[in-house]
Amino acid sequence: MDLVAIAATASSLTGFVEGGALEGALAAIGGKELEAARRVFSSLDASKDPKHAVNRALVHLESAHLLFFELWNKRTNFGRIDVSGDAEKRDFWTCCLAAICHRFLGDDGSIINAWLDSAANAGYYTFAKVTKQPNLVDWIGAGVSFLNPVFYYRCFKDKPLPECPSEAQFKEFRRLLTKK
Repeated sequence: MDLVAIAATASSLTGFVEGGALEGALAAIGGKELEAARRVFSSLDASKDPKHAVNRALVHLESAHLLFFELWNKRTNFGRIDVSGDAEKRDFWTCCLAAICHRFLGDDGSIINAWLDSAANAGYYTFAKVTKQPNLVDWIGAGVSFLNPVFYYRCFKDKPLPECPSEAQFKEFRRLLTKK
């Protein structure tokens, strides 16, 4: 998913949201809350008020972000540690899509920047405000996860997620998305 191309012009951003590409991106990320958001976007062309529909989908994106963030940032329960790193990627893409939706709605730049800050944290960019360092609990939990058969099921059932863009690409995406 080329974030810079999506944010480059108003028409490319609108086309991404209204043209079905956002729906495809949500399907690729996965998760029940994202599936609910995808369903909203799948019926966007039949909606009398597309901006209201996008607002409804944002509720699901916010819930998905909180779920993914908890998985990768608050690793206190061994059974919830995501050793594959997918929670960070899923959170990154969820936050980027939420920022795109807020831009589509014409929301204030501070809201868009807050979502992009959350994406940067999940993407482990060096300029991110918060960084997570692995600790002993992470390592013990990772070892315990290898004993859990659900870990192997998840590794092989899910399609691989797209990699996070480079820092330079992300900074350009932020600049384009937050310009007035």
